[in-house]
Amino acid sequence: QTAVSEVDVDAVRNQLPGCDVQFSLPEERTYRFSNTESLGRVYVPSTNSAGGRAWAFWDDLSGALTLPGNAPLRVELSPTGWEQLALIAESIGPSIESLSTDHFPAVAVDFSPLMSMEALRHVELLGAPPPAFLESIAQSSTKDLDISSAVWTSVALAAAPILPNIEQLTISGSIATLPAPERLGIFPSLSTLAIHAQDFVMPAPDAVPALTVTTLDLRGCRVSEESGSALAAALPQTEVLFDPITTRTLQFPDALSVGSVWTRNAESPSAPWSLIGNARGTVTVPESHVVRLDVSTQSPGSLAALRSIDSTAIHTLNLTGATVTDDSLQPLLRWTALRDLDVSG
Repeated sequence: QTAVSEVDVDAVRNQLPGCDVQFSLPEERTYRFSNTESLGRVYVPSTNSAGGRAWAFWDDLSGALTLPGNAPLRVELSPTGWEQLALIAESIGPSIESLSTDHFPAVAVDFSPLMSMEALRHVELLGAPPPAFLESIAQSSTKDLDISSAVWTSVALAAAPILPNIEQLTISGSIATLPAPERLGIFPSLSTLAIHAQDFVMPAPDAVPALTVTTLDLRGCRVSEESGSALAAALPQTEVLFDPITTRTLQFPDALSVGSVWTRNAESPSAPWSLIGNARGTVTVPESHVVRLDVSTQSPGSLAALRSIDSTAIHTLNLTGATVTDDSLQPLLRWTALRDLDVSG
């Protein structure tokens, strides 16, 4: 049930000569894009170690791109990719289920092709979007919107049009407290509000905003049993989800950011990862959560810094796009908690 090629299967058979490797090759489709610059990255459905759904890196969005059958896609667009949005929508657009980006181009872009992507359900934004982007999302089929706290506080979102189809909103990063109901007015169909923030501060019981969402998910925040129960009592019409937690600290180099730290509940392996922040200095994470470290490919010393990280700290290590050698992976030999390692790209 995983998208594989014959080359992948041959490699597994060579490593596991006594194992019966069962697989099926999906029908393939090939598209051609510019060879000069990548428009982004393409992911296909896979399964994680617990059997839940995950996205696995497939290929760069450049040159000849061969995709498996009619599998849904997750696409991370580069600024150049946004400039070629019409081409992408016309080719692989019908299969794009999830779309993410952290940078928009400086030049004006026609975002209207988003409205033609009928399979698009999830959009993730780490960078503040242009007004024209939000106008197109308002007329698209997008149901789930994941945004960083920087986007939430941006002028662009404050002036955004009504987004009538958004049913789930996730805010990650640094958000001080619950959003005011008037800020959520642009989401008339909103039923689930999820907040993943390390520095979240629970409001006093007499200052809880009158939220009208069906579900308030605070499992990505540090919430005590007492404050979580008080909030649930103050919002009787809303299901308040939280994990009473204790915390632990991770120590990273003070001089540079190794990358980004993400966590999720150890008992919910199919749940999405929540962004905690930069892997720099002392980072506090929930005791009951496992940790994912996405190593920065922009920081020259990030791989070398792996030697100083506690051996029990990291569950999942993402080295996608990094230049990996045998020597750079030596520190992992002592990482007793490591379960997932991604060195694709």
